[in-house]
Amino acid sequence: MEITLAMRIEKSLSKKEILELYLNKVYFGHGAYGIEMAARKYFGKSARQLNLAETSLMAGLVKAPSLYSPFNNLTKAKERQNLVLTRMEEEKYITKTEKENAYKQPLYLSSLKKALRSTATLRNI
Repeated sequence: MEITLAMRIEKSLSKKEILELYLNKVYFGHGAYGIEMAARKYFGKSARQLNLAETSLMAGLVKAPSLYSPFNNLTKAKERQNLVLTRMEEEKYITKTEKENAYKQPLYLSSLKKALRSTATLRNI
């Protein structure tokens, strides 16, 4: 059944459209579904404003949001970020210098309490 659904989706949507749908629905942890909500929760800004360091951290969250949450365990989150950056370099999406700079770049995380209040406010509107 899942294979049939996947085949139908591939026939009717482009890979870009499939990725967009996925990123708008996937769970990133701490109640954040979708890349936009997650960007605001973790970094206090829009997904369009994220830099390579932030996006690579976010990409790493999808596999296990609680385990790799920078709010729960920054060391694990950075390990996962490094894996994402390494794969991006191996696939030639970024250079070694870009990888190293992104990994070294400080992450300015939003306060989880503030992020949770923002979500509650959005739900009440």
